[in-house]
Amino acid sequence: MVVLAEDTTAPATAPATAAGAKPAPAAGALTKSEMGQLSKARNGVLSANPELKGESDNLKIQGDALKAKGAAATPEEKAALKAQKEAFEQKLRTAELAFDPTLAPVFAKIDAMPKKKK
Repeated sequence: MVVLAEDTTAPATAPATAAGAKPAPAAGALTKSEMGQLSKARNGVLSANPELKGESDNLKIQGDALKAKGAAATPEEKAALKAQKEAFEQKLRTAELAFDPTLAPVFAKIDAMPKKKK
């Protein structure tokens, strides 16, 4: 999960909770500038590479189909799709770095973010 910051220099803070207390800011939040840089690279890579675009579209279709199965989706199906998505994201990241090598620190920030538990 990527957190979008309110400005181009400071990390984002989460909105106030129901009790009114503000949680700590998200560690390693991306700025709007970094998000824009990442989006530009992703769009450029997918536009220039129909094979990756097709794989992205196919994974979305598979994900939607798995969601539609609801409770009938098996753990094996979920794990297989997760593995496919992770492999795709690694290919995409490699292509994005080739497209824009200055993304390396942005990816380092993403990697340093706490992982979302499901």
